[in-house]
Amino acid sequence: MKIFFCSASGMVGKMFKPRLSSNISFSSQLQNDEFKKDKSCIDNPLGYIKDKFDFPNSMAKYLSSVCDAISKDDDNSRSILTLIDCASKNNVESDIIMDLLVNPKLNPNIEKALKENTDEVHFFESKTEALAEAEPGEVFAVKNNPYALIKSSDDDILQLKITPSTYRKLFPQFQNMLVTQNFSSDCYILGVLNALMNFPSGKAKILSMFSESNNDVSVNFENGILSHKFENGNLPKNADMLRLAKGPLGIQMIELAYSDELLEQSIRNGDYYNLDSINSRLPYYYPKYTNIGDYLRDKQGYVDRFMNTIGLGKLEKCDLYKSELQDKFSDIVLSLDGFDNLIFIAASDTKPVSLSNGVTLKANHAYVIEPYIKNRAIKFRLYNSSNSAFYTDVYLADILNSFSRVYVGEAKIDS
Repeated sequence: MKIFFCSASGMVGKMFKPRLSSNISFSSQLQNDEFKKDKSCIDNPLGYIKDKFDFPNSMAKYLSSVCDAISKDDDNSRSILTLIDCASKNNVESDIIMDLLVNPKLNPNIEKALKENTDEVHFFESKTEALAEAEPGEVFAVKNNPYALIKSSDDDILQLKITPSTYRKLFPQFQNMLVTQNFSSDCYILGVLNALMNFPSGKAKILSMFSESNNDVSVNFENGILSHKFENGNLPKNADMLRLAKGPLGIQMIELAYSDELLEQSIRNGDYYNLDSINSRLPYYYPKYTNIGDYLRDKQGYVDRFMNTIGLGKLEKCDLYKSELQDKFSDIVLSLDGFDNLIFIAASDTKPVSLSNGVTLKANHAYVIEPYIKNRAIKFRLYNSSNSAFYTDVYLADILNSFSRVYVGEAKIDS
């Protein structure tokens, strides 16, 4: 039997302030059915968005993709409207709907969270009951166990090292999958984390990095060299928020922990960096670095290095300029049962490239490729790592011909 465990709520910062919200707990009064009855927001999507967020007219050009998607008056458009409604009521930053891929579709996991409409952690009498009733990827509590657990697959449960209330503080429901890039070049980190968060064992991999002791929260990477402690489960006061993703606290902690990890590695290697010299070479409009760790996270992280640090398995780097590696990548993603626990991070070329569906890839940027099966055929979702909320469908030929390389990693965990 499921009952509910009361938990903490979280809040993401603001870009354009929601007009209606002072409430920071998960709340959505409007569901898809409501938008079937009221067509005004579909006939005038830009007006609806402006009603929800305090947008200046100059920002309307960044909303064309989401407005086009809303105007189609289909299930996806109503899901997007529900997301906008929830975002405006929960202090979620408005840039989740700005400058999107062409033909954006809502992340299926976010759509599921919107339908569940709860910010509570389920409580079970036993692990046996949880294994039978919990959904894969669900975090829950069990009687006589102070820490949270996650159902990492249909048949496995992973014991976590944080309490249910701390889990909700780090990863608030609905908001935990809304991640957008800030003034940082760590798209490779966000791509890996966004890809992992989209399936049960990947989410379990992320949560396994966290532990809790005396109200402090620590982040530990499987192949890291440091334990990164956050006093009272909060970011340090001197954290440069401009260089942390806009999203859940847990993702920001991982970013900061990786900055510290790279800094420690550079110190051990005897490397030297002059912060004033680094800042003097930045464009005038770019915010100055406040510490070397953030600079190293921007310039020396790399996809495969981060994957290795956090302990992903089966690491592969497929250079798509080489036909034999194109074939290798194709063999992996076209295996009907071979990609369940794998993530695919694609790196774009040094110049913008247009795909056959009208999407223009940003140069030197990380994208998430997510194979899925529909109608007994393998399809491909493409997420921009700068925004975890939306994807667009792409063809395999576009992936092979438009990206320079794809990194493959497996979310291996010890249950």
